[in-house]
Amino acid sequence: MTDNIQQIYIDKVLQLVGTIRIKSEATAAGLNKELTDYHGADTVDTLDPTTWRYYRNLAGEYHDFDEPMYITSMDTLENILFSKENLKIHRATYRAYQYGTRQYRELTTRYPNQTALILGILYPVEIEAAIQAQDGEILGWPEELVEENEYSFIYKLQDWIYGYKSRWHNAAFNLSDELYETVNYGTMALFMIPAIMNIRLAACKTNEVHSYHLTQFLSSHGVTDVELLTKEQMLWLYRNMPYIERNSGQRDTFDWVVDNILTKRKIPLAKFTMQHDVSAQPEELYSTPMFRRSPLNLGYNVAGQDVITVDDIFDKEAELARDNVLMREDLQAEAQVKLENSPSNVLATKALESAMVDYSDSTPYRMEDILLNHWLDWSMRGLYTAFVGVTNPRTGERIPLSAKEAYIFMTYAFCSSIGIDLTHVPQVLASRVQRVPLVNEDEILSVVDRALVDRSIATQALSLQQPVPVLISTEAFYSQCRTIYQCMDMQRRLVAYQEHHVRRGMVQNMVHRIYSDNVWDLAEPDTTYAAWFAERNIRITDFTKEQLGLLYVELTREATGLALNTTESMKDLQSAMTRLTKQLVSYSVHLMTEINDSAIRDMNWSVVRLGDIDASGSAHQYVSDLTVEIERFFAHAMATIYMDVNCGIRQLISASGSAKYCQEINVKLRAGNTQPTWYAKLDIAGVTLHAAREFSQNTRKVIPGFGIDEYLALSAEQSQAIPDIYGCYTPSAPGETTLSERIRVPELSGLFFIPPTL
Repeated sequence: MTDNIQQIYIDKVLQLVGTIRIKSEATAAGLNKELTDYHGADTVDTLDPTTWRYYRNLAGEYHDFDEPMYITSMDTLENILFSKENLKIHRATYRAYQYGTRQYRELTTRYPNQTALILGILYPVEIEAAIQAQDGEILGWPEELVEENEYSFIYKLQDWIYGYKSRWHNAAFNLSDELYETVNYGTMALFMIPAIMNIRLAACKTNEVHSYHLTQFLSSHGVTDVELLTKEQMLWLYRNMPYIERNSGQRDTFDWVVDNILTKRKIPLAKFTMQHDVSAQPEELYSTPMFRRSPLNLGYNVAGQDVITVDDIFDKEAELARDNVLMREDLQAEAQVKLENSPSNVLATKALESAMVDYSDSTPYRMEDILLNHWLDWSMRGLYTAFVGVTNPRTGERIPLSAKEAYIFMTYAFCSSIGIDLTHVPQVLASRVQRVPLVNEDEILSVVDRALVDRSIATQALSLQQPVPVLISTEAFYSQCRTIYQCMDMQRRLVAYQEHHVRRGMVQNMVHRIYSDNVWDLAEPDTTYAAWFAERNIRITDFTKEQLGLLYVELTREATGLALNTTESMKDLQSAMTRLTKQLVSYSVHLMTEINDSAIRDMNWSVVRLGDIDASGSAHQYVSDLTVEIERFFAHAMATIYMDVNCGIRQLISASGSAKYCQEINVKLRAGNTQPTWYAKLDIAGVTLHAAREFSQNTRKVIPGFGIDEYLALSAEQSQAIPDIYGCYTPSAPGETTLSERIRVPELSGLFFIPPTL
């Protein structure tokens, strides 16, 4: 294994030497001389270096005397020109033709005199920067071959190149040996290999250490799952591993490890402490041992119960050792007795737990759903035209399929793998896909009330949305779907920010207007899968159910771009980090883990929202003024009285004095499930009101007031005989006439009665 890792490291060093672009004025002059010797002096403009073949090849551009190179696109299977413009679009082709691959070697074999142009197309540099650079200056290199923490690597390599040219380059040899520059550059490239290794070897024990030396060091100290560590964690371990190993039993070291390994990755850790529950005593002779969970790093418990029983703790530890389940019946009873009779009612344990909830894909609109639905919709529209290669599980050969064909094949493979036998190519629903063409602000605003929804909300909803171009690579498809995922998340939050209940519903409908649900016929009506596979020379009957399951997974990963964007699951990360923590602290602890296996689906529950809220208020300010003598006192009062419209009251208010300044009396009919009531508002000035007696509650739950008790004491016939004080109520027996017939005057001051209609 070590030999393989070392060989990979050496191969990457060779790749860096083969792809690094170094300014060579002698090469530029030699190419110009070749053109003038074979094609005439007018083929080179000595005053305009941008037209020189050397600089144009460095920039990835064809010179007039370069032969066009055509290749088969890995994305569309078309015959395309090998150029940097096409490789920006055909991303699978770009990855296939990287330096050292089989396709790269075949291309250089076909065009041996255009290797510099091929490298320039793959790794172009700025032509102006190349012209201005001095001889021997590094112009560019593949970014993935120099790590992010190697800050001074290129500068040190540049110093070595300058030193080599100063020491070993002698321009006078060009007079006698016309191939001197070529041999000298080749020799420098050979010596550059150990120079790069020595520069990286000298960076050991610093923060610029290369990942090869870093992983080898950590592996030698027993650290596994190094690939799951961040660069920061790897460098922290690289620096402090000797100290941790010497002080692995100390509490400070434990806290330090937990902070840098678990807390840095947002992984919680808690301890269990046994406590006696004496709530059942003295009825029960013995106390009940319980285990209380207390957080150690994040300050809170992410998941699980804080207090558990002895049974629960044994359930959690069942999988920690092979024979725990077999020995539990004997040991749990013994542990129960010892815990019940513990001299201390608080006992520390060696049980630690990392219980967490993975919310990484907890959204109403999941990335996987967006990829699958847009794969269907865009391939049917002809917007996603990439070709997907899938491996035949029986023969190992590659089966090229278009994105549309891959979806049809995937549908059959998935259904067959779960026992559903499809005979005909079905119709499939593409749910919540971005509309094509993209909608504008006026269109989505057409479904809302402009008085409630401002145009700025529509502008914000469409701010991240992008038109869908023709996508010819899986990388471009994934990137476009990633943008839609971000749009959906932003729009969901935009809806949630609306606190007005009507506005929120309108904004949600406006956002839904951006997307659509489309039903697609995957093939012509009544097309059978047997005919579809036969047309493509695929012997589907040779595949087993398990092989179809593998095909379904591979087709989905390849066509959606998930194969290019793999991420480690939170469960794997938690397992690796807790395992490393237990290894470093050197405690005999029982470290248990708990996490959800599948994503938690967010149902996007809406909280209760209110609408327009009208409020009023008043305040009194008392000012003390000893220079003013009060000559006249004036009082202002307001009374609100509720009355039942089904009965009349002759006199409601008994007052001493007269209501000389009665300003306003409004009567309103209140709607609701209860009986309608009169609402009277009286503004009375200069009047002193005296209650005849204190109000008391009554059995009929009528609001207490003057005369209410006397009225309620009347019989039904007597109460019906009392005329309405406003003259609009005709006494009649209950139930004989409707309310609309009883009210003769349909409109009063403050009262509007609308008769019911069917």
